[in-house]
Amino acid sequence: HCGSNQIAQDPDVLDTWFSSALWTHSTLGWPSDTDDLRYFYPTSVMETGYDILFFWVARMIMMGLEDTSQIPFHTVYLHGLLRDENGEKMSKLRGNVINPTEAISKYGVDALRFALTIGSSPGNDINLGEGRLKASRNFANKLWNATRFILQSMDTEAKKGRTLPTTEAENPQKTEDRWICSRLNRLVSNVSKLMEDFQFGEAAQQIYDFIWSEFCDWYIEIAKIRLRHQSTSSPLSFLVNTLETS
Repeated sequence: HCGSNQIAQDPDVLDTWFSSALWTHSTLGWPSDTDDLRYFYPTSVMETGYDILFFWVARMIMMGLEDTSQIPFHTVYLHGLLRDENGEKMSKLRGNVINPTEAISKYGVDALRFALTIGSSPGNDINLGEGRLKASRNFANKLWNATRFILQSMDTEAKKGRTLPTTEAENPQKTEDRWICSRLNRLVSNVSKLMEDFQFGEAAQQIYDFIWSEFCDWYIEIAKIRLRHQSTSSPLSFLVNTLETS
């Protein structure tokens, strides 16, 4: 009762993170020996925020070992916190919160996704503001315009009865074709390695730089000239291959 000094602690109290600590195996049917438990446990990568490393991640490992004699995962990927463009913590009191629904309505879902990816690195916070969202929207528009140009060019060639060569991209002859193929191969190699190392932000940055500065600003502009002069070999196979791969 309120005001009483006859107070007894409830004996049936668990740590607030107890059920979360069981998440890796309780969701798969443990303590029963289910097909899901055998197939999915242990897993490989656990992704979470650094602010709950001790509260959740450490306890999942402890309870996983206690209940199954196996650690639940071998790699932990820590993402940072989302802050405003000045590096301040977002809060309704400060009025610096970015509403994701409003951001999607204004800039598009792809722009928001890219803004949250590019420039990020494991364990580091992300400063998100209008500038980053606008830059990502502009990139999405750049990619859309490049795609539209290539599709329209393919349609024009088809109406003229020309077929798209599918093997030219494997054996480029012109200097600009060899150049874009070499740059594309380098991009694929670099991005694959970065993705394996969980460097998603740097991978996105390299894709951005390649598509904007090399593919769109240089190769597509050269391709436009070649497409206007039908006497030269068509760059369409290289345009399609580069767009699909990058």
